[in-house]
Amino acid sequence: MRRVGTVRLAARSDALVRRGALLLEDALRTASFPEAGPGRVLLIRSLPVGVIRGHLPPSSLALSLERLVRELTMSAVHAGDASAGHRLAVFFRDDAEPSVTLAGRLARGEPVSAWFWPLAVPDFHPNLPRDEALRLVLATALRTSAGPAAAIRLVEDLHEEGGLDVLLESLRWQEGPALVQAFGGSLPAPALPVETVSPGTPETVLRAVPLRAVVARWVETWGAGDARSVWLAAMALVLERRGRLVDVRLFERAARLAATMVSAPAAPEGSRPFSSTSSGAPGAVRNTEDSASVMNVPRHEPTSTSASAPSSPEPPPGIAAPGRTGAPAPAGGVRAPHPASQRADTQKPPPIEHGPGEMPSPGTDAKPMLEWPEVARPTAVGGLLFLLPVLERLGMAALLAEHLGLLELDVPDRLLSLIAERLGAPATDPSRVILDSHVRGPRPAHCPFALPERLRTLVADMEGAPLAFREEGPTGRTVLTDASRRLPLAVTYGMTPESRAPLASGTLPTTLHGEDDLGLLLRGLLTALRRWCRRHARMGLHDLVRRPGRIVATRTHVNVLFDIRQADIRVRGAGLDVDPGWVPWLGRVVRFHYLYGEE
Repeated sequence: MRRVGTVRLAARSDALVRRGALLLEDALRTASFPEAGPGRVLLIRSLPVGVIRGHLPPSSLALSLERLVRELTMSAVHAGDASAGHRLAVFFRDDAEPSVTLAGRLARGEPVSAWFWPLAVPDFHPNLPRDEALRLVLATALRTSAGPAAAIRLVEDLHEEGGLDVLLESLRWQEGPALVQAFGGSLPAPALPVETVSPGTPETVLRAVPLRAVVARWVETWGAGDARSVWLAAMALVLERRGRLVDVRLFERAARLAATMVSAPAAPEGSRPFSSTSSGAPGAVRNTEDSASVMNVPRHEPTSTSASAPSSPEPPPGIAAPGRTGAPAPAGGVRAPHPASQRADTQKPPPIEHGPGEMPSPGTDAKPMLEWPEVARPTAVGGLLFLLPVLERLGMAALLAEHLGLLELDVPDRLLSLIAERLGAPATDPSRVILDSHVRGPRPAHCPFALPERLRTLVADMEGAPLAFREEGPTGRTVLTDASRRLPLAVTYGMTPESRAPLASGTLPTTLHGEDDLGLLLRGLLTALRRWCRRHARMGLHDLVRRPGRIVATRTHVNVLFDIRQADIRVRGAGLDVDPGWVPWLGRVVRFHYLYGEE
């Protein structure tokens, strides 16, 4: 996408100005501008086009523009560089980074007067009060290609830097319902009482103590029925488990979590403490409560494009009346941000302590901190993410929607990481680094599942009825396979004697013997992928995945680079290298780039 701000032309007559404008417009449409890098956003302060010759075709002007932009691209620096404000061109690593970076600078009280901020974040102006500017950047993050994941990234960054309270203090009651709608959710009605919550369930436990303290403080301030409290609790749940982003019951769980955190009725609105941190920049005027809301955010749903939500909705029942909202900032003020070079450390999970009888899961054991691929790094399994369209066709979204417990196990990341490992990718391969960063927690003792009907239709060998094997022992586990006995279709527990009667009993086939539930699920999905590739793409899983490439990634975007001379007609024919874009069940935006000479 190309966007031009102001064009200034001078000529001896209006006719020449119009002629120059037409030539420039045609040249801008036809020019092939080089990218600042895969997935990056390039901002140019000014582009002197020189003298436009009216008798020459637009193509000559386009060639001149290409040369100028190429020179600026080579000299562009990252927006976080100390010299960025004096450069003619800067770049961001993805379209979500401007909002995230600007929010951090606003929370820390750092200058935001550089020329590129109004270009990177539309409608932003350095003179905006800080409260209004923070609401604007949050709404802008939700309009990026990553949508909800970009907003989660913003909240996570501010929490790590100690500035989350500054953002939360800027939110008014009007923004709550719009934020919930932007994530494709709705407020439970009526409000869920605390008595209906079972202590210790995933929706009532936040293991991260600092995050739990922040959420509890603001839920006490706003009240459990406030839409902002429900939204904040949902963000906390997703920060612990990224897979929860596609949970259809996310906001119901968040409402239950908020209800458990209210130890006493919230203080009257007028008596709530108001921190001085809510004021804007020096000399700025604070927004009044009747000012227009800037939280006009899109609504993201897994199967549809975004639709605009009302900017100032009427408060539904249970939402506090408008008024000043604030809570004291944590002692010590805002911590210094993590440098970009240390951002990789924040991605790796802490070591997991496995309980009795639990097996360590791939990617969760303590490992050395590996370099996050924010610059292009070579990978041995460049075609790994070609499997995303295949998993979509096999019904991965339906599987996770039907078995919500699988969201807690990061099944997509585990599966892709397992495939990369089996095909020889080392632990330092960037594909495994970005996947293992989300895999957390031990393997569960029990993980019942049933693969989607769509998958059975496409790849299962169904010569007659599926085969069921009932294991002898106290567990009473029953494993359903297809006719080949190599594809696990379902795992169930507690079958009645009547339903067990027609089933075979005994140990599983040798190929499946000794596998726990999660292992059987991963094996079933892996077998389904192999069969789909052979039947529909006419190639093996090894040929599809094991190919050279490079990966550059942020926490919300993954870009895979290939040499166009190595393009495979079988991959293109099956439609596997079409950009997946936003993949909700993976929580990332994925794009493929074919470049000439890419090694």
